[in-house]
Amino acid sequence: MLTAKEFAAEAGISYPIIIRWLKEQQQPGGEQRLPGAVQTEVGKLRAWQIPASLVAKVQKPDRKPKRGWKKGRKRKPAPDSETKSE
Repeated sequence: MLTAKEFAAEAGISYPIIIRWLKEQQQPGGEQRLPGAVQTEVGKLRAWQIPASLVAKVQKPDRKPKRGWKKGRKRKPAPDSETKSE
């Protein structure tokens, strides 16, 4: 059994993504991306325990830009270049 941080490092996936998957699967009807993961309590500390055998089975999320996302940033129109002559 691995903690969420150890699992993230082994699988090459960021820790926040792993935590999001674990929270989503807790909700009713949530997708079971990490079956067998258990949240344990040690005193006031809560930690996730994930089976090490899932490292080989889990797939990295695709890194695609959001739909409708355009590269670069919008530029402000250039101000009129009026020079004052004295």
